[in-house]
Amino acid sequence: MKKILLITIVGLFSFNNTLAQIFSEDFNAGIPITFTLTDVDGLTPNNTNFSVGSFSGGNLTAEDCAISVSWFNPVGQADDWMSTPAITLPNTTSPISLQFDALGYEAAYSDGVEVYVSTTGATPSDFTGTALYNSTPTTPGPNPTGGENDVWTTRSVDLTSFVGQTIYIAFRNNSNDMNMLGIDNIIVNELLDDNAELVSANIDAVIAGNRTVDITIKNIGATNITSLNLEWDFNGGVTTPVNVTGINLTTGQTHTETVSLGNLAIGGPYSFNSIVTLVNGNTDPEMSNNSINTNFTIVEMIPNWTMTDSYGNSITLHDELAAGKMIVLDFMASWCGPCATSTPELNTMYVNHTTGAYDNLNVFGITIESTDDASVINNLGWGGTYPKFPFSATNYDQYNHYENTLGLGSGGIPFFVMICPNKTDPGNSTIVQSDVGFSSGLFTSSYETKFAACPSADNTGSTAVNNITQELNIYPNPAKDVLRIEGNYTSAAIYDMFGKLVLSTDAQKTIDISTLSNGVYFVNINNNKVTTVKKITITK
Repeated sequence: MKKILLITIVGLFSFNNTLAQIFSEDFNAGIPITFTLTDVDGLTPNNTNFSVGSFSGGNLTAEDCAISVSWFNPVGQADDWMSTPAITLPNTTSPISLQFDALGYEAAYSDGVEVYVSTTGATPSDFTGTALYNSTPTTPGPNPTGGENDVWTTRSVDLTSFVGQTIYIAFRNNSNDMNMLGIDNIIVNELLDDNAELVSANIDAVIAGNRTVDITIKNIGATNITSLNLEWDFNGGVTTPVNVTGINLTTGQTHTETVSLGNLAIGGPYSFNSIVTLVNGNTDPEMSNNSINTNFTIVEMIPNWTMTDSYGNSITLHDELAAGKMIVLDFMASWCGPCATSTPELNTMYVNHTTGAYDNLNVFGITIESTDDASVINNLGWGGTYPKFPFSATNYDQYNHYENTLGLGSGGIPFFVMICPNKTDPGNSTIVQSDVGFSSGLFTSSYETKFAACPSADNTGSTAVNNITQELNIYPNPAKDVLRIEGNYTSAAIYDMFGKLVLSTDAQKTIDISTLSNGVYFVNINNNKVTTVKKITITK
Protein backbone atom coordinates (compact mmCIF):
# COMPACT_ATOMS: atom_id res chain seq x y z
CA MET A 1 0.00 0.00 0.00
CA LYS A 2 2.92 2.30 0.34
CA LYS A 3 4.47 4.70 -0.71
CA ILE A 4 5.10 7.17 -3.51
CA LEU A 5 7.42 9.79 -2.03
CA LEU A 6 7.84 13.37 -3.19
CA ILE A 7 11.28 13.35 -1.56
CA THR A 8 13.79 11.14 -3.37
CA ILE A 9 17.06 10.35 -1.60
CA VAL A 10 20.03 9.03 -3.48
CA GLY A 11 22.75 7.91 -1.09
CA LEU A 12 26.27 6.86 -1.95
CA PHE A 13 26.52 3.79 0.22
CA SER A 14 29.08 1.57 -1.50
CA PHE A 15 31.93 0.47 0.71
CA ASN A 16 35.21 0.35 -1.16
CA ASN A 17 37.60 -0.17 1.74
CA THR A 18 38.06 -3.93 1.49
CA LEU A 19 40.24 -3.99 4.60
CA ALA A 20 37.26 -2.90 6.70
CA GLN A 21 34.42 -4.83 5.05
CA ILE A 22 34.12 -8.55 5.76
CA PHE A 23 30.72 -9.43 4.26
CA SER A 24 27.92 -7.59 2.44
CA GLU A 25 24.66 -8.32 0.65
CA ASP A 26 22.27 -5.75 -0.89
CA PHE A 27 19.71 -8.19 -2.47
CA ASN A 28 19.74 -6.24 -5.72
CA ALA A 29 19.78 -9.58 -7.57
CA GLY A 30 17.36 -11.29 -5.16
CA ILE A 31 18.34 -13.55 -2.27
CA PRO A 32 21.55 -15.48 -3.11
CA ILE A 33 21.38 -19.27 -3.24
CA THR A 34 24.12 -19.30 -0.57
CA PHE A 35 21.56 -18.05 1.97
CA THR A 36 19.48 -20.60 3.89
CA LEU A 37 15.71 -19.93 3.94
CA THR A 38 13.44 -21.83 6.34
CA ASP A 39 9.64 -21.58 6.61
CA VAL A 40 8.81 -22.94 10.05
CA ASP A 41 5.21 -21.61 10.28
CA GLY A 42 3.99 -23.04 6.94
CA LEU A 43 1.16 -20.48 6.79
CA THR A 44 -0.38 -18.90 3.68
CA PRO A 45 0.19 -15.17 3.16
CA ASN A 46 -2.93 -13.02 2.80
CA ASN A 47 -1.09 -10.97 0.19
CA THR A 48 -1.42 -12.86 -3.10
CA ASN A 49 1.92 -11.47 -4.28
CA PHE A 50 3.62 -13.93 -1.92
CA SER A 51 3.43 -17.71 -1.88
CA VAL A 52 3.94 -19.99 1.11
CA GLY A 53 7.56 -19.80 2.15
CA SER A 54 10.19 -17.95 4.10
CA PHE A 55 11.92 -14.73 3.02
CA SER A 56 11.76 -13.85 -0.67
CA GLY A 57 13.44 -11.25 -2.85
CA GLY A 58 11.35 -8.21 -3.73
CA ASN A 59 11.02 -4.45 -3.56
CA LEU A 60 9.62 -2.28 -0.77
CA THR A 61 9.44 1.52 -1.04
CA ALA A 62 11.73 1.47 -4.09
CA GLU A 63 14.40 -0.69 -2.38
CA ASP A 64 15.40 -4.19 -3.50
CA CYS A 65 15.42 -6.28 -0.34
CA ALA A 66 14.51 -9.54 1.37
CA ILE A 67 10.84 -9.67 2.42
CA SER A 68 9.00 -11.76 4.99
CA VAL A 69 5.21 -11.74 5.46
CA SER A 70 3.33 -12.12 8.75
CA TRP A 71 -0.18 -11.30 7.44
CA PHE A 72 -1.74 -14.73 6.94
CA ASN A 73 -5.10 -16.27 6.06
CA PRO A 74 -6.07 -17.72 8.44
CA VAL A 75 -4.38 -15.45 10.98
CA GLY A 76 -1.22 -16.82 12.57
CA GLN A 77 2.28 -16.04 13.84
CA ALA A 78 5.20 -15.91 11.44
CA ASP A 79 8.29 -18.04 12.01
CA ASP A 80 10.47 -17.38 8.99
CA TRP A 81 14.28 -17.57 8.96
CA MET A 82 16.94 -16.24 6.60
CA SER A 83 20.55 -17.23 7.36
CA THR A 84 23.76 -16.02 5.76
CA PRO A 85 26.45 -18.35 4.45
CA ALA A 86 29.49 -18.91 6.65
CA ILE A 87 31.35 -15.68 7.49
CA THR A 88 34.90 -15.91 8.81
CA LEU A 89 35.76 -13.02 11.10
CA PRO A 90 39.41 -11.92 11.25
CA ASN A 91 41.47 -12.33 14.38
CA THR A 92 41.76 -8.62 15.07
CA THR A 93 41.86 -6.25 17.99
CA SER A 94 39.43 -3.89 16.25
CA PRO A 95 35.70 -4.08 17.00
CA ILE A 96 33.51 -5.90 14.49
CA SER A 97 29.95 -4.81 13.76
CA LEU A 98 26.93 -6.13 11.88
CA GLN A 99 24.82 -3.45 10.20
CA PHE A 100 21.56 -3.96 8.33
CA ASP A 101 18.59 -1.89 7.20
CA ALA A 102 15.14 -2.88 8.44
CA LEU A 103 11.62 -1.79 7.48
CA GLY A 104 8.20 -2.52 8.96
CA TYR A 105 6.09 -1.93 5.84
CA GLU A 106 2.97 -0.60 7.57
CA ALA A 107 3.30 1.59 10.67
CA ALA A 108 0.00 0.43 12.16
CA TYR A 109 1.01 -3.24 11.72
CA SER A 110 4.78 -3.13 11.99
CA ASP A 111 6.79 -6.34 11.75
CA GLY A 112 9.94 -6.79 13.83
CA VAL A 113 13.07 -8.89 13.42
CA GLU A 114 15.24 -11.06 15.62
CA VAL A 115 18.96 -11.50 14.88
CA TYR A 116 20.89 -14.59 15.99
CA VAL A 117 24.47 -15.79 15.55
CA SER A 118 25.57 -19.43 15.33
CA THR A 119 29.01 -21.05 15.04
CA THR A 120 27.63 -24.49 14.09
CA GLY A 121 25.32 -24.06 11.09
CA ALA A 122 22.59 -22.15 9.25
CA THR A 123 19.36 -23.98 10.22
CA PRO A 124 16.99 -22.66 12.94
CA SER A 125 18.07 -25.46 15.33
CA ASP A 126 21.63 -24.10 15.20
CA PHE A 127 20.61 -20.73 16.65
CA THR A 128 20.10 -21.72 20.25
CA GLY A 129 21.25 -18.59 22.05
CA THR A 130 19.43 -15.37 22.88
CA ALA A 131 18.73 -12.97 20.02
CA LEU A 132 21.42 -10.27 19.79
CA TYR A 133 18.78 -7.88 18.43
CA ASN A 134 15.00 -8.14 18.84
CA SER A 135 12.28 -5.74 17.67
CA THR A 136 9.40 -8.25 17.49
CA PRO A 137 6.10 -6.53 18.51
CA THR A 138 4.93 -7.45 22.00
CA THR A 139 1.31 -6.26 21.61
CA PRO A 140 -1.25 -6.75 18.79
CA GLY A 141 -1.85 -4.25 16.00
CA PRO A 142 -2.88 -1.69 15.12
CA ASN A 143 0.01 0.39 16.49
CA PRO A 144 1.76 -2.38 18.43
CA THR A 145 4.54 -1.99 20.96
CA GLY A 146 7.76 -2.80 19.14
CA GLY A 147 8.26 -3.42 15.45
CA GLU A 148 10.48 -1.65 12.94
CA ASN A 149 10.01 1.87 11.59
CA ASP A 150 8.02 2.32 8.38
CA VAL A 151 11.08 3.99 6.82
CA TRP A 152 14.34 2.17 6.21
CA THR A 153 16.41 2.34 9.41
CA THR A 154 19.98 1.11 9.90
CA ARG A 155 20.49 -1.24 12.86
CA SER A 156 23.82 -2.30 14.42
CA VAL A 157 24.85 -5.43 16.34
CA ASP A 158 28.25 -5.88 18.04
CA LEU A 159 30.02 -9.06 16.84
CA THR A 160 33.32 -8.42 18.61
CA SER A 161 32.86 -11.45 20.88
CA PHE A 162 33.03 -13.71 17.79
CA VAL A 163 36.43 -12.42 16.56
CA GLY A 164 38.47 -15.15 14.88
CA GLN A 165 35.48 -17.50 14.47
CA THR A 166 33.36 -18.64 11.52
CA ILE A 167 29.76 -17.59 12.09
CA TYR A 168 26.30 -17.68 10.51
CA ILE A 169 23.86 -14.81 11.02
CA ALA A 170 20.09 -15.45 11.05
CA PHE A 171 17.24 -12.97 10.61
CA ARG A 172 13.92 -14.21 11.97
CA ASN A 173 10.42 -12.77 11.53
CA ASN A 174 8.36 -13.95 14.49
CA SER A 175 5.66 -11.25 14.27
CA ASN A 176 2.00 -12.10 14.86
CA ASP A 177 -0.54 -10.85 12.28
CA MET A 178 1.31 -7.73 11.15
CA ASN A 179 2.19 -7.11 7.49
CA MET A 180 5.65 -7.28 5.88
CA LEU A 181 9.25 -7.06 7.07
CA GLY A 182 12.05 -5.82 4.84
CA ILE A 183 15.78 -6.53 5.37
CA ASP A 184 18.45 -4.89 3.22
CA ASN A 185 22.14 -3.91 3.06
CA ILE A 186 23.61 -6.53 5.39
CA ILE A 187 27.21 -5.52 6.14
CA VAL A 188 29.79 -7.02 8.52
CA ASN A 189 32.62 -4.52 9.10
CA GLU A 190 35.83 -4.27 11.01
CA LEU A 191 35.36 -0.89 12.69
CA LEU A 192 37.86 1.82 11.79
CA ASP A 193 38.77 4.93 13.73
CA ASP A 194 37.13 8.29 12.88
CA ASN A 195 34.56 6.68 10.57
CA ALA A 196 31.24 8.47 9.98
CA GLU A 197 28.33 7.86 7.63
CA LEU A 198 26.04 10.57 6.28
CA VAL A 199 22.72 8.81 6.79
CA SER A 200 20.13 11.27 5.47
CA ALA A 201 19.31 14.85 4.59
CA ASN A 202 15.56 15.39 5.06
CA ILE A 203 13.61 18.57 4.43
CA ASP A 204 11.11 19.46 7.19
CA ALA A 205 8.23 19.71 4.68
CA VAL A 206 7.68 20.05 0.94
CA ILE A 207 5.23 22.92 1.38
CA ALA A 208 5.99 26.49 0.31
CA GLY A 209 7.54 28.62 3.07
CA ASN A 210 10.66 28.75 5.23
CA ARG A 211 12.23 25.32 5.02
CA THR A 212 15.05 23.55 6.85
CA VAL A 213 16.99 20.34 6.23
CA ASP A 214 18.03 17.87 8.94
CA ILE A 215 21.43 16.33 8.11
CA THR A 216 21.95 13.11 10.10
CA ILE A 217 25.45 11.67 10.58
CA LYS A 218 26.14 8.31 12.23
CA ASN A 219 29.27 7.02 13.96
CA ILE A 220 30.07 3.67 12.34
CA GLY A 221 33.64 3.59 13.61
CA ALA A 222 35.52 2.33 16.64
CA THR A 223 36.31 5.70 18.27
CA ASN A 224 33.95 8.29 19.70
CA ILE A 225 33.26 11.26 17.43
CA THR A 226 33.64 14.61 19.18
CA SER A 227 33.73 16.90 16.14
CA LEU A 228 32.61 16.92 12.50
CA ASN A 229 33.19 19.16 9.51
CA LEU A 230 30.58 19.13 6.77
CA GLU A 231 29.59 21.21 3.75
CA TRP A 232 26.29 21.70 1.97
CA ASP A 233 24.93 23.51 -1.07
CA PHE A 234 21.41 24.12 -2.32
CA ASN A 235 20.34 24.07 -5.97
CA GLY A 236 23.87 24.78 -7.17
CA GLY A 237 24.37 27.79 -4.89
CA VAL A 238 27.20 28.74 -2.58
CA THR A 239 28.83 25.94 -0.57
CA THR A 240 28.28 26.50 3.16
CA PRO A 241 30.70 24.96 5.70
CA VAL A 242 29.44 23.76 9.09
CA ASN A 243 31.71 22.91 12.03
CA VAL A 244 30.04 20.64 14.57
CA THR A 245 31.56 20.50 18.07
CA GLY A 246 30.35 19.64 21.56
CA ILE A 247 29.23 16.12 20.61
CA ASN A 248 30.38 12.71 21.85
CA LEU A 249 28.97 9.98 19.59
CA THR A 250 29.70 6.39 20.53
CA THR A 251 29.53 3.63 17.90
CA GLY A 252 26.04 3.51 16.40
CA GLN A 253 24.93 6.91 17.72
CA THR A 254 23.77 9.71 15.41
CA HIS A 255 23.85 13.50 15.39
CA THR A 256 21.39 15.67 13.45
CA GLU A 257 22.48 19.11 12.25
CA THR A 258 19.71 21.46 11.03
CA VAL A 259 20.45 24.00 8.28
CA SER A 260 18.12 26.66 6.85
CA LEU A 261 17.19 26.92 3.17
CA GLY A 262 15.17 30.13 3.52
CA ASN A 263 11.80 30.77 1.89
CA LEU A 264 10.95 28.31 -0.91
CA ALA A 265 8.20 28.76 -3.50
CA ILE A 266 6.14 26.05 -5.19
CA GLY A 267 8.23 24.34 -7.85
CA GLY A 268 11.26 22.17 -8.35
CA PRO A 269 12.85 19.75 -8.42
CA TYR A 270 15.39 21.36 -6.11
CA SER A 271 18.72 19.73 -5.25
CA PHE A 272 20.41 19.60 -1.84
CA ASN A 273 23.96 18.23 -1.52
CA SER A 274 25.96 17.54 1.62
CA ILE A 275 29.30 15.91 2.47
CA VAL A 276 31.16 15.12 5.69
CA THR A 277 34.75 16.25 5.09
CA LEU A 278 36.52 15.61 8.43
CA VAL A 279 35.88 13.45 11.50
CA ASN A 280 37.68 14.43 14.69
CA GLY A 281 39.84 16.63 12.50
CA ASN A 282 40.96 13.63 10.40
CA THR A 283 40.03 12.35 6.95
CA ASP A 284 37.36 9.66 7.17
CA PRO A 285 38.81 6.25 6.12
CA GLU A 286 35.65 5.48 4.09
CA MET A 287 34.72 8.68 2.25
CA SER A 288 32.43 6.76 -0.14
CA ASN A 289 29.54 6.89 2.37
CA ASN A 290 30.01 10.52 3.40
CA SER A 291 28.01 12.21 0.62
CA ILE A 292 24.31 12.51 -0.07
CA ASN A 293 22.10 14.19 -2.66
CA THR A 294 18.43 14.91 -1.98
CA ASN A 295 15.95 16.02 -4.65
CA PHE A 296 12.54 17.38 -3.75
CA THR A 297 9.61 19.33 -5.19
CA ILE A 298 7.67 22.01 -3.30
CA VAL A 299 3.91 21.54 -3.63
CA GLU A 300 0.64 23.13 -2.53
CA MET A 301 -0.81 22.28 0.86
CA ILE A 302 -4.03 21.15 -0.84
CA PRO A 303 -3.14 19.93 -4.36
CA ASN A 304 -5.91 20.12 -6.93
CA TRP A 305 -7.41 17.13 -8.72
CA THR A 306 -10.24 16.34 -11.10
CA MET A 307 -11.64 12.83 -10.76
CA THR A 308 -14.71 10.92 -11.94
CA ASP A 309 -16.92 9.43 -9.26
CA SER A 310 -18.47 5.96 -9.36
CA TYR A 311 -21.51 7.28 -11.28
CA GLY A 312 -19.47 9.02 -13.96
CA ASN A 313 -19.56 12.60 -12.63
CA SER A 314 -16.48 14.80 -12.90
CA ILE A 315 -15.53 16.64 -9.70
CA THR A 316 -12.72 19.17 -9.18
CA LEU A 317 -11.49 19.70 -5.62
CA HIS A 318 -10.44 23.35 -5.98
CA ASP A 319 -13.84 24.21 -7.50
CA GLU A 320 -15.50 22.91 -4.34
CA LEU A 321 -13.19 24.88 -2.08
CA ALA A 322 -13.57 28.04 -4.19
CA ALA A 323 -17.33 27.71 -3.79
CA GLY A 324 -16.95 27.94 -0.01
CA LYS A 325 -17.49 24.30 0.92
CA MET A 326 -15.86 22.47 3.79
CA ILE A 327 -14.32 19.20 2.52
CA VAL A 328 -13.86 15.86 4.26
CA LEU A 329 -11.62 13.34 2.49
CA ASP A 330 -12.44 9.75 3.47
CA PHE A 331 -9.59 7.44 2.47
CA MET A 332 -10.99 3.92 2.54
CA ALA A 333 -11.07 0.50 0.86
CA SER A 334 -13.78 -2.09 0.21
CA TRP A 335 -12.14 -4.62 2.57
CA CYS A 336 -11.86 -2.18 5.48
CA GLY A 337 -14.30 -3.03 8.29
CA PRO A 338 -13.83 0.23 10.24
CA CYS A 339 -14.48 2.13 6.99
CA ALA A 340 -17.90 0.51 6.76
CA THR A 341 -18.57 1.31 10.42
CA SER A 342 -17.65 4.99 10.04
CA THR A 343 -19.69 5.61 6.89
CA PRO A 344 -23.21 6.02 8.38
CA GLU A 345 -22.10 8.68 10.88
CA LEU A 346 -20.04 10.53 8.29
CA ASN A 347 -22.98 10.31 5.88
CA THR A 348 -25.30 11.86 8.47
CA MET A 349 -23.01 14.87 8.66
CA TYR A 350 -22.91 15.04 4.87
CA VAL A 351 -26.72 14.91 4.57
CA ASN A 352 -27.19 17.57 7.27
CA HIS A 353 -25.04 19.98 5.27
CA THR A 354 -26.54 19.21 1.83
CA THR A 355 -30.24 19.29 2.69
CA GLY A 356 -32.70 21.99 1.66
CA ALA A 357 -30.97 25.30 1.05
CA TYR A 358 -27.64 24.12 2.44
CA ASP A 359 -24.72 22.99 0.31
CA ASN A 360 -21.70 23.93 2.43
CA LEU A 361 -19.87 20.61 2.81
CA ASN A 362 -18.80 17.77 0.58
CA VAL A 363 -17.41 14.38 1.49
CA PHE A 364 -15.30 12.39 -0.93
CA GLY A 365 -14.74 8.65 -0.47
CA ILE A 366 -11.33 7.82 -2.01
CA THR A 367 -10.42 4.14 -2.16
CA ILE A 368 -6.79 3.04 -2.03
CA GLU A 369 -7.54 -0.54 -3.09
CA SER A 370 -6.51 -1.15 -6.71
CA THR A 371 -9.38 -3.61 -7.37
CA ASP A 372 -12.12 -1.20 -6.23
CA ASP A 373 -13.75 -0.29 -9.55
CA ALA A 374 -17.09 1.55 -9.96
CA SER A 375 -19.08 -1.67 -9.58
CA VAL A 376 -17.38 -2.52 -6.28
CA ILE A 377 -17.85 1.02 -4.96
CA ASN A 378 -21.54 1.16 -5.91
CA ASN A 379 -22.24 -2.18 -4.26
CA LEU A 380 -20.62 -1.57 -0.85
CA GLY A 381 -23.98 -1.28 0.90
CA TRP A 382 -22.54 0.89 3.69
CA GLY A 383 -25.21 3.60 3.50
CA GLY A 384 -22.86 6.32 2.26
CA THR A 385 -24.54 8.65 -0.25
CA TYR A 386 -21.63 11.05 -0.75
CA PRO A 387 -19.45 10.81 -3.91
CA LYS A 388 -16.94 7.97 -4.01
CA PHE A 389 -14.13 7.47 -6.49
CA PRO A 390 -13.06 4.15 -8.05
CA PHE A 391 -9.35 3.48 -7.77
CA SER A 392 -6.92 5.41 -9.96
CA ALA A 393 -3.33 6.58 -9.59
CA THR A 394 -4.68 9.93 -8.37
CA ASN A 395 -6.36 8.21 -5.41
CA TYR A 396 -3.06 6.87 -4.19
CA ASP A 397 -1.19 10.09 -4.91
CA GLN A 398 -3.65 11.97 -2.72
CA TYR A 399 -3.40 9.39 0.07
CA ASN A 400 0.36 9.60 -0.04
CA HIS A 401 0.32 13.42 0.02
CA TYR A 402 -1.75 13.66 3.20
CA GLU A 403 -0.26 10.62 4.90
CA ASN A 404 3.43 11.00 4.04
CA THR A 405 4.15 14.43 2.60
CA LEU A 406 2.11 16.21 5.27
CA GLY A 407 2.70 13.48 7.88
CA LEU A 408 -0.94 13.24 8.96
CA GLY A 409 -1.43 9.49 8.62
CA SER A 410 0.06 6.38 10.16
CA GLY A 411 -0.31 3.89 7.34
CA GLY A 412 -3.86 2.87 8.25
CA ILE A 413 -7.43 3.46 7.13
CA PRO A 414 -10.02 4.83 7.51
CA PHE A 415 -8.08 8.07 7.26
CA PHE A 416 -10.05 11.34 7.38
CA VAL A 417 -8.87 14.85 6.46
CA MET A 418 -11.10 17.91 7.01
CA ILE A 419 -10.32 21.07 5.00
CA CYS A 420 -11.56 24.61 5.70
CA PRO A 421 -11.78 26.42 2.33
CA ASN A 422 -9.72 29.38 1.18
CA LYS A 423 -12.07 30.60 -1.56
CA THR A 424 -9.55 32.89 -3.26
CA ASP A 425 -6.60 30.50 -3.00
CA PRO A 426 -7.91 26.90 -2.69
CA GLY A 427 -4.43 25.38 -2.71
CA ASN A 428 -3.71 27.16 0.58
CA SER A 429 -6.88 26.04 2.31
CA THR A 430 -6.46 24.92 5.93
CA ILE A 431 -6.53 21.38 7.28
CA VAL A 432 -8.44 21.69 10.55
CA GLN A 433 -8.59 18.02 11.58
CA SER A 434 -7.31 14.60 10.57
CA ASP A 435 -7.80 11.17 12.10
CA VAL A 436 -6.78 7.58 11.45
CA GLY A 437 -9.41 5.14 12.67
CA PHE A 438 -12.96 5.72 13.84
CA SER A 439 -14.84 5.84 17.12
CA SER A 440 -18.49 6.73 17.59
CA GLY A 441 -19.14 10.47 17.87
CA LEU A 442 -16.07 11.50 15.87
CA PHE A 443 -18.06 13.44 13.26
CA THR A 444 -21.03 14.54 15.36
CA SER A 445 -18.69 16.17 17.87
CA SER A 446 -15.17 16.95 16.66
CA TYR A 447 -15.86 17.53 12.99
CA GLU A 448 -19.05 19.53 13.52
CA THR A 449 -17.16 21.71 16.01
CA LYS A 450 -14.43 22.35 13.44
CA PHE A 451 -17.07 23.14 10.83
CA ALA A 452 -18.61 25.79 13.07
CA ALA A 453 -15.19 27.39 13.54
CA CYS A 454 -14.61 27.75 9.78
CA PRO A 455 -16.28 31.02 8.67
CA SER A 456 -15.25 30.57 5.04
CA ALA A 457 -17.45 27.46 4.71
CA ASP A 458 -20.42 29.65 3.77
CA ASN A 459 -21.86 28.17 0.59
CA THR A 460 -25.62 28.18 1.16
CA GLY A 461 -26.67 28.20 -2.47
CA SER A 462 -28.32 25.42 -4.38
CA THR A 463 -25.57 24.85 -6.96
CA ALA A 464 -24.52 21.22 -6.64
CA VAL A 465 -21.10 19.72 -7.11
CA ASN A 466 -21.60 18.70 -10.71
CA ASN A 467 -22.85 22.04 -12.13
CA ILE A 468 -26.50 21.16 -11.83
CA THR A 469 -28.80 23.11 -14.14
CA GLN A 470 -32.44 23.95 -13.58
CA GLU A 471 -33.40 20.72 -15.35
CA LEU A 472 -33.93 17.83 -12.97
CA ASN A 473 -31.76 14.78 -13.44
CA ILE A 474 -32.37 11.58 -11.46
CA TYR A 475 -29.93 8.66 -11.56
CA PRO A 476 -28.86 5.88 -11.55
CA ASN A 477 -31.81 4.09 -13.05
CA PRO A 478 -32.04 1.21 -12.32
CA ALA A 479 -30.84 2.05 -8.80
CA LYS A 480 -29.71 -0.11 -5.92
CA ASP A 481 -28.94 1.63 -2.61
CA VAL A 482 -28.51 5.28 -3.56
CA LEU A 483 -30.57 7.65 -5.72
CA ARG A 484 -29.18 11.02 -6.85
CA ILE A 485 -31.31 14.03 -7.83
CA GLU A 486 -29.62 16.96 -9.55
CA GLY A 487 -31.40 20.30 -9.86
CA ASN A 488 -33.38 22.75 -7.73
CA TYR A 489 -36.13 21.16 -5.65
CA THR A 490 -37.45 21.31 -2.10
CA SER A 491 -38.72 17.79 -1.38
CA ALA A 492 -39.20 14.35 -2.88
CA ALA A 493 -41.61 11.52 -2.20
CA ILE A 494 -41.27 7.95 -3.46
CA TYR A 495 -44.40 5.82 -4.07
CA ASP A 496 -44.65 2.14 -4.94
CA MET A 497 -46.75 0.69 -7.77
CA PHE A 498 -49.84 0.68 -5.52
CA GLY A 499 -49.57 4.36 -4.68
CA LYS A 500 -48.23 3.81 -1.15
CA LEU A 501 -45.74 6.40 0.14
CA VAL A 502 -42.60 4.47 1.03
CA LEU A 503 -40.07 7.28 1.51
CA SER A 504 -40.06 11.08 1.74
CA THR A 505 -37.23 13.53 2.15
CA ASP A 506 -36.26 17.18 2.03
CA ALA A 507 -34.04 18.24 -0.85
CA GLN A 508 -30.66 16.55 -0.86
CA LYS A 509 -28.29 15.42 -3.56
CA THR A 510 -28.34 11.74 -2.56
CA ILE A 511 -31.15 9.66 -1.11
CA ASP A 512 -30.60 6.37 0.71
CA ILE A 513 -32.99 3.80 -0.82
CA SER A 514 -31.23 0.73 0.56
CA THR A 515 -34.33 -0.27 2.60
CA LEU A 516 -36.63 -0.42 -0.45
CA SER A 517 -37.36 -3.72 -2.19
CA ASN A 518 -36.89 -4.53 -5.84
CA GLY A 519 -39.55 -3.09 -8.09
CA VAL A 520 -40.87 -0.06 -9.97
CA TYR A 521 -41.41 3.23 -8.09
CA PHE A 522 -42.51 6.77 -8.84
CA VAL A 523 -40.58 9.74 -7.47
CA ASN A 524 -42.57 12.96 -7.01
CA ILE A 525 -40.12 15.88 -7.01
CA ASN A 526 -41.51 19.21 -5.76
CA ASN A 527 -39.93 22.67 -6.19
CA ASN A 528 -42.82 24.65 -4.58
CA LYS A 529 -44.16 25.56 -8.03
CA VAL A 530 -44.60 22.28 -9.81
CA THR A 531 -44.30 18.57 -9.07
CA THR A 532 -42.37 16.43 -11.51
CA VAL A 533 -42.88 12.66 -11.53
CA LYS A 534 -40.00 10.35 -12.46
CA LYS A 535 -40.25 6.57 -12.79
CA ILE A 536 -37.38 4.46 -11.43
CA THR A 537 -36.57 0.79 -11.02
CA ILE A 538 -34.81 -0.60 -7.97
CA THR A 539 -32.75 -3.74 -8.55
CA LYS A 540 -30.58 -5.19 -5.76
